[in-house]
Amino acid sequence: MDSAYEIRCMILASTPYPPLPVVVSQVEDMTVGQETVTTSHAVLSQCLQTAAVKNDEKANKDRQRRQIEVFQRFLHGLAESGFDLSGGELYDFYCRHTKLHLETYFDGKETELRFMPLSYIAKGDQVHQRMCEYMAAQSILFRDPVPKDVSQFLTKSYACLLELARDRLGHTMTDEEREMADRMEQEAD
Repeated sequence: MDSAYEIRCMILASTPYPPLPVVVSQVEDMTVGQETVTTSHAVLSQCLQTAAVKNDEKANKDRQRRQIEVFQRFLHGLAESGFDLSGGELYDFYCRHTKLHLETYFDGKETELRFMPLSYIAKGDQVHQRMCEYMAAQSILFRDPVPKDVSQFLTKSYACLLELARDRLGHTMTDEEREMADRMEQEAD
C-alpha cells in the first residue's frame, strides 16, 4: 500500500460520483490487452495517483477549475431534474457526469470511457460491493445519527443505492432557485 492510499480513499468517499462499472483496456508492459470491467472509482484512484506523481501545479489548477465547472453542472442538473429521475435515467445521468469528471484528468479531452448498462450490475458483484462500501463511508462522512455499515446496504439493489446516494445531495430546485440560477448564468455570459 502506498502512502497516499488513505488520502485517495477519503477523496473517493467524498466524491458525489458513486462507483459505476466502466470498461477499460488492460495494459501490461505497455501493451494494450483485453478489455475488462472495473469501477469508475478504480479509474479515478489511478488518475489521482498519476496527478500526484506528476505534481504539475499548473496542470492541477487547470484540472481543478474544470472539475469545479463539471461539479456545478452536475449539481445544477441534479437540482433541475435529477431528483425526478430513477432507474436507468438516473444511472445515465451519473454516467454522463462521471465521464466528464474523469475527462478532467485528460486535459478535458473527450475520452472513450464506456460504462456497462445498469442491468450489468448484480447484487454481490464487484460494482455492487464497491457501491455498498461507498454508501457506508458516506454514512460516516455525512454523520448519520447511527452510521450504517456495508452489510446494511448489501440487500438493496444498485438502482436503490444510486437513489440513496443522490438523495444525500440535496433537493429539487424551487422556481425561485431556478430563476436565480438562470440570472447567475446570464450574468456569467
